[in-house]
Amino acid sequence: MSGTQRRSASVQREISYENLTGQSQRSLAIGWGDALPKPNNAATAAPVPVAPPKAGNSPQRGAPLGNTVVAALGVLQPLLWLLPLFVVAAALKTVAFKGWIGERLVRHLLKKRLHAPSEVSLHNVTVQDERGSTQIDSILISEYGIFVLEVKNYSGWITGRVADSHWRQTHYRRQYEFQNPLRQNYRHTQALERLLGLPSPVFHSVIVFAGDCELKSDFPDNVCTKADLNAYIDSFTQKVLPKQQVQAIAQAIEKHRLPPTWATHRAHVQHLRKQRQKTEPF
Repeated sequence: MSGTQRRSASVQREISYENLTGQSQRSLAIGWGDALPKPNNAATAAPVPVAPPKAGNSPQRGAPLGNTVVAALGVLQPLLWLLPLFVVAAALKTVAFKGWIGERLVRHLLKKRLHAPSEVSLHNVTVQDERGSTQIDSILISEYGIFVLEVKNYSGWITGRVADSHWRQTHYRRQYEFQNPLRQNYRHTQALERLLGLPSPVFHSVIVFAGDCELKSDFPDNVCTKADLNAYIDSFTQKVLPKQQVQAIAQAIEKHRLPPTWATHRAHVQHLRKQRQKTEPF
């Protein structure tokens, strides 16, 4: 090989070496560039404006509360059928309902009497008197007199005296006082006497305890339980009214009584409340 050829070969080797070295450096730079963390363009980018929510799409403040109520109703829905039972149970404990039951029991006893064809019974009779109105639970009209019944549906022990203004009920170690029913029924009897114009011996005041109670005091015979009611009525053997007058008396009471409606009862109760407010001390 001549000297010129050797120099040409040497130059080509140097050029090839430089090309190879440049490629290696570029490859190495690319590899390191991929490994190094890239700058965060999002941090330096300009904020994107957010459009305000439309009025129709704005959240309502009451929505969370409404959802809570709906969820609560969903939980309580299986128990809603118990609500009528609670209402009935509460009604059964009221004094008004107990009194109504007692009056119904006595009414049933009077209908079953052996002398029913010759007797007339009236119930829940409200008549006018000198103090406004008075309400009578039951009236039994027979040849043996006019029996004016005051019904009390109480339980437990009943104690008291004829002269006392209040009697006492003892039930499960609890004591309650109530107005002497003999005094209460005296007003009823007086109202009927004035209405019918009949003498006092014709009328018989009867206090009937219709509940599961025991009379512990020495009460007179006209204070009895429902079990002894008919026996007490049948103890009168002397006729004081002719048979044809029985129906006439019943018709007179029906004529002068106030209508047996809820409005009459409500007006009577309001009248009693006003009377109590006048008599109660301040």
